[in-house]
Amino acid sequence: MGPGSSLHSLTSFTGAFVSRWSCQGIAAIACGRASGLSLGNVAAVRDWGHALDYVLAMRLMLDADTPADYVVSTGIGRSIKDLVDAFAESAGLSSDRAWLASDHLAARPADIPALIGDSSRIRLDLGLQPSITFQQLVNEMLSHDLARLRGQPEKIGDFQMFENL
Repeated sequence: MGPGSSLHSLTSFTGAFVSRWSCQGIAAIACGRASGLSLGNVAAVRDWGHALDYVLAMRLMLDADTPADYVVSTGIGRSIKDLVDAFAESAGLSSDRAWLASDHLAARPADIPALIGDSSRIRLDLGLQPSITFQQLVNEMLSHDLARLRGQPEKIGDFQMFENL
């Protein structure tokens, strides 16, 4: 992933992504199955967006009259710490972060400090606006992981935004 790109998240990604790893860890703590979460560089800033918004962007690009290169992103940067804090708050965990540990071995040696996309062209040309907020993304991911850990049936998102596709 290069400069100007962004991360997209959906509940089906594995724990290899920091968003899934963090969410699964917070859910495990909230369910009493873990006592802490260990992460590398939590100061890294990323552009977190929902996979459904990226699929909609692809559809808009395919339907466009003229092909063009687009960056699809929210344009809003948040740190990994912000993401973890949002998961923790949504799960009702303490805000003192006593459950969070720093692990220098988990930090990427060549990590880019900030990856925030500039999606102004796709917004102007195709009218794309992110439809799912950061908090909605956090709540959906956490609800999925909590249900999985509690043995409840999985609910896969709300696909109403695609009724007209």
